[in-house]
Amino acid sequence: MPSLPDGGSLSGAHLVTVFEAVNTDLKEVYVATTQLLSDALGKDFLARPPKAVAHWMPEHRVLFRCIEYSIAVSDAEAFIDHYSKSDILVGWKVFQGSRTP
Repeated sequence: MPSLPDGGSLSGAHLVTVFEAVNTDLKEVYVATTQLLSDALGKDFLARPPKAVAHWMPEHRVLFRCIEYSIAVSDAEAFIDHYSKSDILVGWKVFQGSRTP
């Protein structure tokens, strides 16, 4: 059974994946969590876009990338906040959200 750095166990922890949807036409990024496999993520996202990026159009080029696998839900919000402010996203408009409850 995997253990956490503080000695805690991952058993019973609710794990999610942090992903980003990148709209290269608008230079916008949406960062959130998901429990979907990467194949289903893009289809689900485009079929039911979050309100924050409802202005994205079907003709826009949107790329999806998982940026952190198997992170505890309790840590995901802080991770997304830190990632959204990182230097790699300078010049891009960033939206934060959660696709999982």
